Amino acid sequence: MNNVAIRLVSQSANADSTVCINCQFAASPSAIFAMNHLNSRTSPQVLQAIIAICSWLLSCTAFAQDAATASDAAESPAPLVWHDSYEAARSKAIEKHTCLWLVFHDAEPAQIDSWKNQIDRDLPLQAFLQKQSCALISIHSENQAKEDSVADGSQRLVNHPAFVELRQRAGLVVVDFREPDSPNFRQVISVVPNGWCDASRDNHPPLLPKLTDLREVTRLPLCSLTVRTLLLAVRTHPDSPQSTDGEFHPVLHSEAVKHAKLQADLGVQGHHDWGVRFQRINEQLPTDVIAQEVCAESWSGQGLLAAARECVHSWHQSPGHWNAVSARHPFFGYDMQRGANGTWYATGIFGKRR
Repeated sequence: MNNVAIRLVSQSANADSTVCINCQFAASPSAIFAMNHLNSRTSPQVLQAIIAICSWLLSCTAFAQDAATASDAAESPAPLVWHDSYEAARSKAIEKHTCLWLVFHDAEPAQIDSWKNQIDRDLPLQAFLQKQSCALISIHSENQAKEDSVADGSQRLVNHPAFVELRQRAGLVVVDFREPDSPNFRQVISVVPNGWCDASRDNHPPLLPKLTDLREVTRLPLCSLTVRTLLLAVRTHPDSPQSTDGEFHPVLHSEAVKHAKLQADLGVQGHHDWGVRFQRINEQLPTDVIAQEVCAESWSGQGLLAAARECVHSWHQSPGHWNAVSARHPFFGYDMQRGANGTWYATGIFGKRR
């Protein structure tokens, strides 16, 4: 009988309704014909009850469809707002006390629309970006803003010294406008050229950032450009090391910053004063973890992004260092600093299980 009911609902829903005199209910001729042929001895009262049930099932189905549609509409956020000027996006970031996400591109309108739609369908990414101030800026756009450290003069915005690591190409820049008292306020905290995160190192980078790259940037702690760049270099290494999957620990972060700066000041890579630092760090960690450190240096004259890659590559060449970098630890901290000799010095400090 369930199959009969479903059949009746389907047929009656797609036919013109009329009045059945014997049963005194609204039904289509095809529905009555189908029911009579399925069971010609069924009494009018039973037939009326069956079709009444079918009508009820149809109304329930319609209600469920309406409810699902309403639920989908409620769960679908509004499209992400993309400003088309640095000035407007910067003002909104200051107003919201948030970060400014600048996407420099050289794409066609159709490509941009498709890319925006992909982001709007990626609900976690879209929800994160809704809290930021986002702008899509052509790499050919001129810079008119003159009020902060990343915008002065009338040159092309992408050519500004703060964005030098883009190499005048398309990519992502993140500027911190969250807290005026923060040392990172109005400072660039991420510069990611398109394709840089890709382990394949494609010689033909995409015109717009890959959503996978954007997701990686959303996972970075809100701190300095040097820390975030080194973390991104570790996380996007082809071997997928796990040392940054734990908790970004403020003590280990502070100690990594200090030691990277010490190496840069000395112009010498090494675990200087590790015995003293080891004891000091352990006193501030849970008793079930113990401090561990790795250090590396770049070639002289390398830019920040290339130096970060080089330092990770150096760790990869050493089994002992790579064991530390590739393992998952409860806590971690990283940083890199450039010395007067043009060499970058990197430090990673972990709180590993005893």
